Amino acid sequence: MNLETAAGRRVIRCYLAGFTLSMVGTGLWLPLNAVYLNQDRDLTPGLVGMYYVVLSAASITSNLVNGPLADRIGPFRPFVTAGLAQAAGMVLLAAAPSTPFLFLAAAVCGAGNGGFFACQTAVLTRVFGIGNLSTVYGRQYQIMNLAIGVGALAVGTMAQALGHQAFVIGFCLNGLSYALHVLNVVGPVRRLARRTTPDQPAAASGRAPVWDRFKPYRDLSFLPVIALQLCITIFAVAQFEAVVPVVLARSADLPLWGITAFEAANCLGVVLLQPWATRYVNRAGPEAGLRAALMCWLVLPLPGVCAAVADGFALRLALLLAVAFSAGEVFVAPSLQPLAAARAPDGRLATYTASVSLANALGLMLGPALLLPVFGSLGHGGYWAALGGGVLATTAIHRAILRTPDTHDVAAA
Repeated sequence: MNLETAAGRRVIRCYLAGFTLSMVGTGLWLPLNAVYLNQDRDLTPGLVGMYYVVLSAASITSNLVNGPLADRIGPFRPFVTAGLAQAAGMVLLAAAPSTPFLFLAAAVCGAGNGGFFACQTAVLTRVFGIGNLSTVYGRQYQIMNLAIGVGALAVGTMAQALGHQAFVIGFCLNGLSYALHVLNVVGPVRRLARRTTPDQPAAASGRAPVWDRFKPYRDLSFLPVIALQLCITIFAVAQFEAVVPVVLARSADLPLWGITAFEAANCLGVVLLQPWATRYVNRAGPEAGLRAALMCWLVLPLPGVCAAVADGFALRLALLLAVAFSAGEVFVAPSLQPLAAARAPDGRLATYTASVSLANALGLMLGPALLLPVFGSLGHGGYWAALGGGVLATTAIHRAILRTPDTHDVAAA
């Protein structure tokens, strides 16, 4: 599909309209979910932590099931089922009459989330073609940063005015937004795409043995891609989502509004830089995009250490840190999943790209668990040194990818 034609632009606009709606919905839930559980539903911090364990476990299990399933029966049915499960879980979370139902909601939401992301790349490949994945993922990431912020601002305003009802409304709207998004993809988006070009062919894998779902983790030519995603999430994405704000608040004494400014600067950097980064990746390839991301992130410890020890300049350096991180992450979004899709063997696209999504989910759990204790015991100096070492290790893995031949292409030849 040529996205520069009028027909191609109609398809991607229709898709991104539904995606934007789902990301605004995510913003209505994600920022205040822990607050809702702890303050509105009176769960102890330990039970809130257990809620996220259940959410993650269900997501991982669903990922392992839905990737191979999408290869066997096609990605659209598992994609819709997962999206509707996520919608149902959101409604159950809002209406749960007791604590056990909250954990049931976590399991349903996690299963939907894991299945959704296990199938997403395969769905986009069938609709847009593998050559357009970088463009689609780049635009998604730009929209995501803006739309989640809008949703978070909306639910925060509603919570002040409506109290408990704001959570109920926000969570139900989030569920509705996911249902509308997946139905939009398999309905209007797919119909518009078929008028332009038929569904991109996908080799049927047939009924594979149960252990075939673990094939990406035994594939020596693909393991570096999984390891790269895991390290990028642990040492970059998870840090800036969950750890760096804590480090800046404690070691640089940034007030709450300063942390908010840090997050806003990061989102603004993504919105402004993403179109340029996507064009670069389309021209130079995903391997070059990932190299550019890692080069940007190698300088992260410098403003971080300065912000932690500076007197009067902490906020400015923290904002510089946020922009430096955004300069790297805009290259990752249009690079990693397209790289995984390009290296997946015929008939195993969803299984292989799902393994990369699984590595991302594991990294989001491991990042805070590994490096928050480092900060607690070694202070900001030890933390930023560990972060710099992690980025260097990630760079080494990227170099291993460049040296590892794609054995699937060799076999096909």
